[in-house]
Amino acid sequence: MSDAHVSQTFSSVQIAEKRYLRERGAKLFGPGHGWQSHMARAFGVDSRKIRAYLAEDGTSALPVPAWLLSAMRDGATARIDISIVGPKPGSSGADDRDEDAYQAMDPAMEALIRGAEKAGWTEPAILTAMLTILVEMMRTGAGIPATMETLKQCIDLLRAERDT
Repeated sequence: MSDAHVSQTFSSVQIAEKRYLRERGAKLFGPGHGWQSHMARAFGVDSRKIRAYLAEDGTSALPVPAWLLSAMRDGATARIDISIVGPKPGSSGADDRDEDAYQAMDPAMEALIRGAEKAGWTEPAILTAMLTILVEMMRTGAGIPATMETLKQCIDLLRAERDT
């Protein structure tokens, strides 16, 4: 009988590695449907292989390779395919959409920062560059008055936090 038809039994350490891979993968490659495919592309492996690494039982389950665990602990690779989930159907209020956008983009921003760190950039340099890019994009897209108002609100929040 070939090994492909034998169900794998994993140790508690291997199960913990699989759960870590699932948790970290979803965080780095975006919540929702498709993150396993994005992860597979980033590492140059077939998405079925990623699903086999995540499976805790069954004939297709495989142990998580050490190189993949190491890469996930290091923040994945410098080349990360980022996926962002769209707004919930029916959400139209600015507050709802702002919060939804934050929730959808937070893991992607985290993945981008960790990927840039892996490429050799420092976190202060990355965050400064990101802020500069975002302000320029806001200025171009929303105009100078709206950009200034948004930045003023951010500064007011920082002042309030500092003064408490």
